Amino acid sequence: MNPHEITRILLEYLIAARPALVDIKNLEHVSLNDVLDSLDMLGFVGFVEERFDLKIESGDFTPEQFSTVILVSQFVSHKLAILASS
Repeated sequence: MNPHEITRILLEYLIAARPALVDIKNLEHVSLNDVLDSLDMLGFVGFVEERFDLKIESGDFTPEQFSTVILVSQFVSHKLAILASS
């Protein structure tokens, strides 16, 4: 799965979970800390694990990797590539 498709899936989830986000331009670049509270973020991480069949370890969950949808998409793409090669 390519990063653009991953980004699309993540954005669709976020907008479904928080409909007000649909009005934010370039949502994929907006800090998730600015638009999600801690419970929303836990739900988002749970969605990522379930949708992409990944286990996100506590060491993986860093502010840098989960700060924007683009960075989460890159993280997911990288994890999927590792799984595909093993």
